[in-house]
Amino acid sequence: MNRDLAALFQSTTVKLMAVFGRQVTRVSIDGDESPVTVIITDDMGSVGEYGERREPRWTLDIAASTGAVVGDVYIDPGIATPTDPYPDATEWTAEQLLSDDGYIRTFVLSRRTA
Repeated sequence: MNRDLAALFQSTTVKLMAVFGRQVTRVSIDGDESPVTVIITDDMGSVGEYGERREPRWTLDIAASTGAVVGDVYIDPGIATPTDPYPDATEWTAEQLLSDDGYIRTFVLSRRTA
């Protein structure tokens, strides 16, 4: 792919993540902490040897340029609301890489409320 086009796709990915994502703290498997923008969603995933059943799962989309890998932990401080002014933080662990197109990586998450 043309380097200029690849750079355009990369910058567009970062801008889209900033618009649709939320700020969390990434703790890499090395223990380094850094703020990143991610999109966390819940969906129904196919499981089993032949995908014969579906179950709910959480997924995380993150820019590939962050170097995110399986085992990284993402700490979401939560969003304060009038009914919950002090939300509990949630820790998400990247358990499995679902896809990586070179611009966005999608991971299956496990969840733990801190």
